[in-house]
Amino acid sequence: MRLTEYLAVDHANLQLYIGAVAFAKAAQCYALRHSRLDPNVRWFSRNLPKFLGETAPYSRNPELAELASLEDALNAAFEA
Repeated sequence: MRLTEYLAVDHANLQLYIGAVAFAKAAQCYALRHSRLDPNVRWFSRNLPKFLGETAPYSRNPELAELASLEDALNAAFEA
């Protein structure tokens, strides 16, 4: 649950674009596959664009991966 909340903070525009319910479902699917890759929560969302681009049904809408990539870039620029 906390990981999906973190994704919502890190990808607020994506959540607005697809809606809270659809975002929660996508975030849960992503968390099941990626929660153990890195113990640092800061890097948890780094594979979200790839996940959205390669995983059905999200891959049918390439703008989802593009929006997630854009938000990742903006977050990285802000931290820099």
